[in-house]
Amino acid sequence: MTQATKRPWRVGDAGLTVFGPPNGKPAPEVIATVRKREHAALIVHAVNCHDEARAALQALLFNVEHGNGLAAWDQSKDKARAVLAKMEGGK
Repeated sequence: MTQATKRPWRVGDAGLTVFGPPNGKPAPEVIATVRKREHAALIVHAVNCHDEARAALQALLFNVEHGNGLAAWDQSKDKARAVLAKMEGGK
């Protein structure tokens, strides 16, 4: 996976293919094909959590660097905790 791979990813209707976003062509880019539905769901979940974790970290760093106060810190902290909970709980 590279940074250039566009998001969001999704699991196809049959559950065995991971697709990238619509790209203006008849079919979106195929990211991966797997043998078990659980694997496709795990791939998509991991990518989504990675993106959310990166966004939470960027917000946290921005707020620390710019001294945006306690409310901004709490929002960033809450976002980071939500990402971790999602990763740990799979939801």
